[in-house]
Amino acid sequence: MSWKVAHACVRGSSHQRSGLPNQDAAQCAVTPGTQGTVAVAVVSDGHGSPRHFRSQIGSSLAVSTVAGTLQGFLRESVASNGQVPFVPEQVHELERKIVSGWLAAVHSDVEHNPFTEAELASLEKEDGVEGRGAVESSPELAYGATLMAAGATDKVLLYLQLGDGEILSVSATGTTTRPLPPDDRLIANQTTSLCQPEAWKDFRSSWVTDAALPSLVLLSTDGYANSFRSDEDFLTIGQDYLEIIRQQGIASLAEELPAILTEAAQQGSGDDITLAILQDDLGTGGTKVPRPLMSPGSKSALIEQLKARHSSQRQKLQELAMRVEQTRKDNRRLRNSLVLLVAAAIAVAVAIFHNRIFLHRPAPTPVAPTMSSAPPSKK
Repeated sequence: MSWKVAHACVRGSSHQRSGLPNQDAAQCAVTPGTQGTVAVAVVSDGHGSPRHFRSQIGSSLAVSTVAGTLQGFLRESVASNGQVPFVPEQVHELERKIVSGWLAAVHSDVEHNPFTEAELASLEKEDGVEGRGAVESSPELAYGATLMAAGATDKVLLYLQLGDGEILSVSATGTTTRPLPPDDRLIANQTTSLCQPEAWKDFRSSWVTDAALPSLVLLSTDGYANSFRSDEDFLTIGQDYLEIIRQQGIASLAEELPAILTEAAQQGSGDDITLAILQDDLGTGGTKVPRPLMSPGSKSALIEQLKARHSSQRQKLQELAMRVEQTRKDNRRLRNSLVLLVAAAIAVAVAIFHNRIFLHRPAPTPVAPTMSSAPPSKK
């Protein structure tokens, strides 16, 4: 295998408007060795809630810590196990090591950069005294982040994930699948995190070897998937990126990737978007996939085709938003009509029962005053 990597990380348009920093981070590396090449791609997404006010640092610490840890693990495990890369117990130990390494990096950062009163006061204002107390007792909460990683050698590819985001495996034919099982706890904005107690228990992992190795692996934060109307639309990016790489090479794509992701952020979710790519540069039989020479115009056409998908997603999202807003208006009108009908029915019922309960009584007949028979008194 001959692995190549590329990545880009862009700040979302919604973060630019609100003044939030880019809370995503990514790191990729390819290193040669006596046992063969080791390639890793790591992506992390910092949480956006007030309690995680240093999550942009947490995601950065995550990718730097995990990249080195994963490279070392792959070298040691492949060298010591021969044809069998590793066993589940070794992967669980790796997950523990990843979490403990991240926590050590976080506590070191807190030690050198203690929380300021301004940070804690802002947290208390937005999340109350309880939120401030939680962070003061567990500082890692301020650095909360998710994690996705893929590490590859000549014979094995390991996937790791904690929290939301997307890892896609793309075969030589462009078939795109998710190599990890879903996590039913990841609903709406809820996610597992490195900052949670015993976070290593929440990892999802799997690995493939030899003939099952894919041609491409894509790791992206949830801002990218949320820029598409449906899951089917999102999965098409696997074949899109595979075709672009085959036609113009991953180095050329790496130059265009920030513009591609910026387009997706503006046309789609508005969230930060990060994408990391692991590519097998060899085709079947151990030979490089032939790559025709392309003119700049042809290269631009492929990129524009991918951008057009993002634009079409924005149009679909806008149409969906319009339908949702129209449904809300219709519901408000219906609700108001029902309120008026209920009020009218109540008024009619009150009038009917009022007439039945409080019957009109005839006015009493006036009684003529009785004349006294006694003689008038004399002065």
